[in-house]
Amino acid sequence: MARSFDARGGGQAVRVNLGCGPLYLDGWVNVDSDPDVRADVHGDAVEFIREHAESISEVYMGHLIEHLTLDDAVVLLITVAERLAAGTTVSAVTPDMRAIFRAYLDGEVDNVILNDSFVYSYVQPSHHRWCHDIESLTRLFERAGLIDIRPVDTATWAPVYYKTGENSRWQCGVRGTVPPNRVILAASGERRSDLYAAEVAPEPGRAPTAEEVLLAELRQVRAELARARQLAGTQSGEGGGGPELDEARRMLAAVHGSTTYRAAAAASGVARRLLPPGSRRRRVAKRALGRRTEPSAPPSRAVESAAPVDPGVFVTAEAALQHLAALGVARPQAFSVLVLARSGGSLAATLRSLEGQTWPHWRAAVLHPTKHRGSQSGHSGGARVEHHHGGLGAGGINAVLAEIPHREMVIFLEAGDTLAPSCLYQVAASVHRDPLIDLVSWDDEASGGGGRWRPRLRPSWSPEVLLSAPYLDRSFALRSARALVAGGVRQEAGRAKLWDLLLRCEMAGDRVSHIPQVLGRVRTTAAIPPGDAVTVVGQALERRSWPATARWRGDAVRVNWDLSSWPRVSVIVPTRHNRALVGPLLDGLARSGYPELEAVIVDNGARTPENESWYEGRPLHPTVIWWDRPFNYSAVNNAGARAATGGVLLFLNDDIRVTGDPGWLEKLVGWTTVTEVGSVGIQLIDPQGRIQHGGVILGLTGFAGHLFAGLRPGSSTLLGSSSWYRDVLAVTAACVAVRRDNFESVGGFDEEFTLCGSDVALGLALRQRGLRSLCVPSNALTHLESATRGPTVPRSDYFVSWWRYQRWIRSGDPYFHPRLSVESTAPRLRRPGEPAAVELAAPHVGRRLSIWHSQDDLAQAAALASRCRIDPAEVDAVKAQHRAHSAPAAPRTVNWFIPGIDSPFYGGINTALRLATKLAADHAVENRFVVCGLGPEEYIRTGIAAAFPGLASAPTFIAETDAQLARVPAADAAIATLWTTAYQVAVHPGAGRRFYLVQDFEPMFYPAGTIYALAEESYRLGLYGICNTENLARLYRSYGGTATHFTPAVDGAVFHARHRVRRSPEGPVTLFVYARPGHWRNCWELAEAALHELKDRMGDRIRIVAAGSWAPVESGDRLPAIAHLGLLDYAETGDLYRSCDMGLALTVSEHPSYLPLELMACGTSVVCLDNPAGGWLLRDGVNCLLAPRTVDGLVDRLEAMAVNPPLRRRLAGQALKDIAEFHSDWDAALGGIYDFLTDPEGVGAADVLVVGAAGSHRSQRPAEGRQRHD
Repeated sequence: MARSFDARGGGQAVRVNLGCGPLYLDGWVNVDSDPDVRADVHGDAVEFIREHAESISEVYMGHLIEHLTLDDAVVLLITVAERLAAGTTVSAVTPDMRAIFRAYLDGEVDNVILNDSFVYSYVQPSHHRWCHDIESLTRLFERAGLIDIRPVDTATWAPVYYKTGENSRWQCGVRGTVPPNRVILAASGERRSDLYAAEVAPEPGRAPTAEEVLLAELRQVRAELARARQLAGTQSGEGGGGPELDEARRMLAAVHGSTTYRAAAAASGVARRLLPPGSRRRRVAKRALGRRTEPSAPPSRAVESAAPVDPGVFVTAEAALQHLAALGVARPQAFSVLVLARSGGSLAATLRSLEGQTWPHWRAAVLHPTKHRGSQSGHSGGARVEHHHGGLGAGGINAVLAEIPHREMVIFLEAGDTLAPSCLYQVAASVHRDPLIDLVSWDDEASGGGGRWRPRLRPSWSPEVLLSAPYLDRSFALRSARALVAGGVRQEAGRAKLWDLLLRCEMAGDRVSHIPQVLGRVRTTAAIPPGDAVTVVGQALERRSWPATARWRGDAVRVNWDLSSWPRVSVIVPTRHNRALVGPLLDGLARSGYPELEAVIVDNGARTPENESWYEGRPLHPTVIWWDRPFNYSAVNNAGARAATGGVLLFLNDDIRVTGDPGWLEKLVGWTTVTEVGSVGIQLIDPQGRIQHGGVILGLTGFAGHLFAGLRPGSSTLLGSSSWYRDVLAVTAACVAVRRDNFESVGGFDEEFTLCGSDVALGLALRQRGLRSLCVPSNALTHLESATRGPTVPRSDYFVSWWRYQRWIRSGDPYFHPRLSVESTAPRLRRPGEPAAVELAAPHVGRRLSIWHSQDDLAQAAALASRCRIDPAEVDAVKAQHRAHSAPAAPRTVNWFIPGIDSPFYGGINTALRLATKLAADHAVENRFVVCGLGPEEYIRTGIAAAFPGLASAPTFIAETDAQLARVPAADAAIATLWTTAYQVAVHPGAGRRFYLVQDFEPMFYPAGTIYALAEESYRLGLYGICNTENLARLYRSYGGTATHFTPAVDGAVFHARHRVRRSPEGPVTLFVYARPGHWRNCWELAEAALHELKDRMGDRIRIVAAGSWAPVESGDRLPAIAHLGLLDYAETGDLYRSCDMGLALTVSEHPSYLPLELMACGTSVVCLDNPAGGWLLRDGVNCLLAPRTVDGLVDRLEAMAVNPPLRRRLAGQALKDIAEFHSDWDAALGGIYDFLTDPEGVGAADVLVVGAAGSHRSQRPAEGRQRHD
């Protein structure tokens, strides 16, 4: 693991070896994106420069530039030139292609070396992408804006790694200096709010350039499109028509077919290609947009000895791209900013920050405290700013609100507040990406003493936190319609008007988005009086009909529950008969005075008369369960729950002491009565009086950690006060309350965990059912953590945890923050170069946890060619063995050869595991798993058990080497599950019969070449084929193999149409797409272009959501079109599909994708690429729409379905019928596979030899047809 990098701590500038590769320089900070090379920091070069620029004194790029495309090299160097301090030295060394070609012509270098080592550099994992010499390097540095550029002598320039020897030949290099007086650009506030429709005007006396003409034509085309679509309106449908609609269609066809439109359509998403960084064309565009030269606000320098929290929002190139994107939107999101001009704040500073926005589509209303119309000179704000003199009360604010169009986003500021230049752009991007969003929040800085600014980072939407405090303050934008429906602001809320407004909006989580960036500064004003706080929260409780009142405590509001009838609570305590712990705990519980309380003790100590008698006469007269099996924390708690009689289950460790507030139990139980709350924990205190647990954060310390651990109660942190209620993913089972019905609905604690982790899994399971977990602040309970079992975590629990937690470890806990360190339980900013949570987790499971993606890698091809070896005699031996054992014989043991596991919940491995489960359940087959890839064994075994618990006891073997493969026990049948494993099955000496589970035409995963040939040859090894769909069976037989097939089904427990989400017909149509850009066969590049075109056409009438292990990378020069949800848990995918109106399935191989099948089962209409291999399911115009495999064809079909609700309903209805009739039962779908394993040759009505525990017997089985081609 790379060491961490933190230059700020010592205040010392560092020299950076950027893109170090294998050339590690001592005394430098070595940075590389490849985790397999030695480096101090593993990460992206551009991101490293952006984050740590102010700590860098020199940058050296040795043999990096040639590995980048020209555009990528320009972006990197521009970032260096814009971010580093003036006078910083920047140098680069590359192969000197001019000298190399001269040597080639002179015969010193042959053709193989020329290509392998220099032009393409096939010998390196990262190939060369651009040839350079001194002249091209010089031009590159000039283009980036560096000055004082001169060649360097590679034999003497200090950082050059190879100064002598063979590798030092044919190098060239240049050095340059970062210039002084660099310009930070901001958007002009003087331009009209309808800038997006204005033409680009050339400078006086100069003819427009071709680029300016194209920009003007682009805007004209967009205007024509807007008029045409407005005319078409909602008239399109299955039966729509009429002359107006016909005219609209003719206009759309004419525009879509025009040369200008095609150029503009390409340009709208590719400003990088039209206006590449550093180009003259980009400079022309900037001049046309009327840039200002002074910054609107300085970067933040807030925390002690900390770097700016978010300096990236003030960067020139990004601002230019954002403004270009803003100008290209046909129907831009508009903003109304209400500025309360209270005394003491600089109104001029607030208005300047608005004028500096890269998103120009805003207007402002300044509300003054009196009706006196005083002079506004010096801060009038121009035409987009109106001044109102109706006062700062609710009447004045609501009068302005009433005039704002319902679609606009409203921002409330006070004089002296400022917004970062990209703030409005970022908010507009959020609502453009997801038109359902009505509330967008962001991080900010609050003014502190001495002119310092204090950063305030926020979690994602947290409704319980909002009951504690107005944690969003003024850093949010709210849809005008929402504010009006809520009744605007109320005078009786006092100084808590905005807090009250948010509470009355009653926002659902899917209508809220948080931007984890510091996008503003908030001037600290007078604190909200406790009376106002209690009033607005108390009224919120009344509106919800909660039997509770609000009160003020410390720095936050608390909810006091007053239930008319308190539910019976069963306290469940596991212990190893630890009297010193259990005795005080029972005494403390009895003192609580809760009216309906029982205690259930699960004791795994020695059951002796003395120990039994000790419980007699104890407070609460506990029920004691004596546990004489091996200790399993989940199992003993589940046993206690089964014996309990209460409607609320309270799980407590025996090392809990009741030391404070006697009403703590009512606080917990009251929250369990809230319908949306699943589990409730309490803030636990350690023996030193510090917080031990403030809620579980996934990814903290690698797997999961306790928020605020080590802090004093009531601490103020970067994430807010520790005195607030906390929405979290889970709470510790050392103290957790949950309603019995909720506990039982998720199956209780997962007994795959031995000691640690099942409490987190419980919280995640409840979340999948739409329930939140909550941590209540209190000083009532002290936790002597690990006093019961000690601090050691069983290694197996790490593996089981990974399969439950991996989604959140990879993507981040929504109730934490990406800028906070995962190494510290006390919130602090991430250190530069700090490892991510997944990197911290990896050592615990003994392997890298990266996600696989397609590679065109010659090194991989060479390795596979060496690994997948088989000679003709071995193939003949397979066929001969099958001929010799053609008689029917029922298998008792099966060795499954699998390539390894990234996720057992999806794809082909999931089908293989499902089949193995059926063989075990129906035929008592013993399954074993042979892993022809990375382990460790426990990682694979627990992954299999996570998806299919019935396979938990199946033996697992790692067989990376021939020696390991030879130790795998013999089996009646061996089944390959990927083409690489087919070679292993063919040569494995311990296989009776050899099978091949074929689930795609795998050669198509690769370009024509070595790997393609090896994959195709696997079909000729003589293995019996078990093929996923009849189409693949026909294909396998065409290679001479014998095969059967099955037709896929759906998992009805997850994929069904019950409880589909019903949305307003006036709302956007939601389209789902599986985001897998790292896999070529999923055609992401084609889909991405079509989706952006669809978004351009439909605007906020379409909402595009994606999920998958790879997030699509959005271009910086256009608004993001896709809301990416990341990698979801398996059970969550069905809920997602049921919330979508339509889905897009992308595949061009023979792969029978399950995605359209699962979407159809959820009642979602489907568009698929027209692929004949999908004929087993897809019927164009009957149960789906099939689209040509072009951008234009795909976007037309998507639009046709999106604008036509009757069509969607008809297709979805027929699809549901098809699923119910043909694809609803996996058990039936796989029903014939065991027979094929028994009699692959189809001998007929022959005796089948069955060997079982009672001895051998023969049974008769009717013949099934088989097709064989020898």
